[in-house]
Amino acid sequence: MENEQELDRYARELLEALMRAFHGFREERRWKAGEDLSFPQVMLLLLIAERGGVTAGEVARSLCVTQGVITRMADRLLEKGLITRARDREDRRVVRLTLTPKGKRLASRVERARVEDMKAVLRGLSPSERECLLAVFKKIGDQLEAARGGGRGAG
Repeated sequence: MENEQELDRYARELLEALMRAFHGFREERRWKAGEDLSFPQVMLLLLIAERGGVTAGEVARSLCVTQGVITRMADRLLEKGLITRARDREDRRVVRLTLTPKGKRLASRVERARVEDMKAVLRGLSPSERECLLAVFKKIGDQLEAARGGGRGAG
């Protein structure tokens, strides 16, 4: 059986390392967006690009924020000409967020920069370390999804 204190120490160190890594990527995103966008706005832009027309509620669930937060972020992206709001064709009560051509170009540029940033980090790891890292993060994601009741299993 694992020592609970050792597991506690390891969990804290891992969370700190993840925050440092996240912070590093977050700082890179702001200036590479080429627009005066916050990190959450960039993430919203990328989510819309990935999924196509989405509702504020769908985005709020994905980003773990309130629908009001998404509405305010969407307002800013709308003002910048990066997204549009349109009523759903099948259910007129539903409003979908989609990218404008300008938004698509920016999302594409930001996504390319994200991949290049990650490649720069991965170059510092051996192929076996990369495989291990990917496998561990997939397993963590699966376990977190399973704990929320929406996952593919914990194993």
